[in-house]
Amino acid sequence: MANAISEVIDGAAAADGGSLLLIVARRDGQNETLFLNRSIASRGTSEHDIVTSDKRELSPAEYIDVALELEHLWNLRPGTAHLFDLVPEFITSLRKQGMNASA
Repeated sequence: MANAISEVIDGAAAADGGSLLLIVARRDGQNETLFLNRSIASRGTSEHDIVTSDKRELSPAEYIDVALELEHLWNLRPGTAHLFDLVPEFITSLRKQGMNASA
């Protein structure tokens, strides 16, 4: 977990019909944007409900690692509690991606 997440900085819902955005701080000092594609246009495609990163291509093992990191932060619930309604959505999708990729 070289890019371990240290904090959830910001998040938002996109105007595309359901996608979500989460900006996290990594321990290496970089910010990373995670995008959960739930757009209307992606429904019924393999791209729907998939999490991507603006910094790296996530491997199947990283899907699970990122889910665990977010889950840990979600359990701590630091000062940005209003963002934490988004976090479980990312955890669920990342876990599903990790399980599907290893199947």
